[in-house]
Amino acid sequence: MAFSARLLAASLLASTAFAQSVDVPYGYGNVECNNSSAYPFGSGNSACRVQYIYDTSNFLMAGVDHPILIHTVHLRCNGGAVNLGGTYGSVNYRLGTAVADHQSLSSNFDGNYLGGPPPFVASGPVVVADAAGTTPNNHYVSLPIVPFAYDPSVGDDLVIEIAFPAGIFIGNGTNTTAASADLHYIATDSRGARVFASTATAATGTYQNSSAHAMRFDYIVPPGVAQKRSLGQGCGTPPLELIGDSRPLLGTTITLATNNVPASALLSVSVLSFTELSPPIDMRTLGMPGCWQHLTLESTSFLFGGPTVTMRLQLPTSSTYVGTQVISQSVSLAPGVNALGALASNALRLVLGIQ
Repeated sequence: MAFSARLLAASLLASTAFAQSVDVPYGYGNVECNNSSAYPFGSGNSACRVQYIYDTSNFLMAGVDHPILIHTVHLRCNGGAVNLGGTYGSVNYRLGTAVADHQSLSSNFDGNYLGGPPPFVASGPVVVADAAGTTPNNHYVSLPIVPFAYDPSVGDDLVIEIAFPAGIFIGNGTNTTAASADLHYIATDSRGARVFASTATAATGTYQNSSAHAMRFDYIVPPGVAQKRSLGQGCGTPPLELIGDSRPLLGTTITLATNNVPASALLSVSVLSFTELSPPIDMRTLGMPGCWQHLTLESTSFLFGGPTVTMRLQLPTSSTYVGTQVISQSVSLAPGVNALGALASNALRLVLGIQ
């Protein structure tokens, strides 16, 4: 069956309801940060007001280059900690966007918000889980949020603020504090900043650049938003890499580029499918160690040359296809790179949309 006909059939079953999340700072979702801080939920019965400002690059590099609705924030505790948790009786928190780049903000809490400080989106008890003792450690606090609309592609950094008074922590045992937070603090690698103070209502605090708490943001994507998300990593040295030059908006043409094709490659194959394999298939048993298959084989195109080969994918114009999912992955046949003589790229999940 022609790929265009399969596209129409797939659109009838399409859904954008993926369970989606993004870890910040970028690259540290499964990597321990290099520092720690008692702010906010390792403060015990001390008061706290802290703002974390995350650069848009944390989202864009993770493939979140479109509007999202953030509904839950998870905070990670410091690696190796085994502290018991507890409950904070009254915690205020809110999300907003920054008035300037995170490296150019001030010590004034309210002044760091674009358009002024938003109202607190939630207020009430917050449960802090026991630290698991792993490295990286568990996310020990989850904050539900009234869905907050955020679009990293606009260029405004994300702000999350947490504040609570003194004397409201009750430990799960005899403990008077919970675990400290996992903190990324490298002056030459600025992913974010923070402003912190030891009173809940302080107007100003200490501004610290290059300081980012390890967090995870759960989100949904509004209907009709075109999405492009990388899945996994390619194999080879350097890894075979598949990228798309733009989001898959209906009526446009996107270019899928496969980079790092070996000089010995006889040809490369671009594969398109409507079916994502989750979990992906480990291809080491075929003689391709480190390679993963992320899709079923439904449509193939042969590409020649290197080190970069491209394929142009023309997308339909009809709104019938909004929400249709297309998975793409590349394979290069290159004798000698491994036992089978083939490498696989990462995959791209494309969700067709109109915005």
